[in-house]
Amino acid sequence: MAKKRQRPRQNTRSQSAATPPLGAATRGASTTRARPEWRWRTFPVFFAFVTGMLLAGFLNGAPTNTTAAIAQIAAVAGFGYALAHLFVANVIVAGRERRRRQAMERGEEPVEDFEEELIYAAEKRRD
Repeated sequence: MAKKRQRPRQNTRSQSAATPPLGAATRGASTTRARPEWRWRTFPVFFAFVTGMLLAGFLNGAPTNTTAAIAQIAAVAGFGYALAHLFVANVIVAGRERRRRQAMERGEEPVEDFEEELIYAAEKRRD
């Protein structure tokens, strides 16, 4: 289990008059904390959204109007994209990393994933 971070101790003697200590009067007052910055446009949020849309579509049954049918088709397409993303991230890339690590353990030069090619002869650098 992860260790819990301990809060730094506050020295009550070092507080100035501008910042009064937390007493009974200030504890009840509402303090506004800054909310953490959330990255909404990430894969886990997208995956949860389309999964929820897909489950809601299945639970509601066959759509009776065009908008619901389009939303259900979009949910199926988004879910397919999410599954493809998971497959590529966990199977294809993991296999590539495993082969690369094994080649380095054998002392071989690992095969590069991408090779730079010269597309246009005019772009060739003259050294």
